[in-house]
Amino acid sequence: MVTVRPAGDGDGLDLLAWRNDPVARAASIDQRPVSPETHVAWFARVLADPQRHLYIGEDASGASIGMVRFDDGPDGDAEVSINLGAEVRGRGFGRELLREAISAHRRDAGLRTLRARIRVGNTASVRLFRGAGFLVAGGSAEVIELVLREDPAVSR
Repeated sequence: MVTVRPAGDGDGLDLLAWRNDPVARAASIDQRPVSPETHVAWFARVLADPQRHLYIGEDASGASIGMVRFDDGPDGDAEVSINLGAEVRGRGFGRELLREAISAHRRDAGLRTLRARIRVGNTASVRLFRGAGFLVAGGSAEVIELVLREDPAVSR
């Protein structure tokens, strides 16, 4: 069982560790490591920005397992990204975390078209988003773009 909650001040260290994990970096569009100073400034901006929604996933014991971020655009779309902690990858938490975060975002920000940009070769993320109902909508030699236009509860 996965639940989500809005990120808060105490989540910064987990987010930095998940972002700088070598496997996560290799799958990311921006693969550069992030310094603690850069991360602190970024995290403060995200928490203060009403157009960004950052959710922390927790397992049944209340342990933080990953994050999902939505960056709302002016056109009614939101870009979504996900990152799981190394200790829970491959254990089936990703789909539940993504589903719960989408539900929370739609409740908090309203129904929006969701977009995900995934690095070519990151088959696990493509599979995750496709399993959540996202459809391939284009891309480039480096990035695959997927889109979800309807509430996932409707497509079940």
